[in-house]
Amino acid sequence: MLGLGQTGSAAPGERTLYFPGPEYKALHTAYDVKRANEMLDKLGLTRKDSDGYRLRTDGGGRLRLS
Repeated sequence: MLGLGQTGSAAPGERTLYFPGPEYKALHTAYDVKRANEMLDKLGLTRKDSDGYRLRTDGGGRLRLS
């Protein structure tokens, strides 16, 4: 962002009436691969292809998140 942006959640900004509080500013924004893999495992998405990509449970190939 060329120094103009900040990492944060999708919560309304601090200057609005709808700002829920400072604890929501960075909620769910951490990059934690280990935790993400644990969450996917708990969802039952444990199968992977030969390249290490997670496979869909319906046999439809690689899992894609949009």
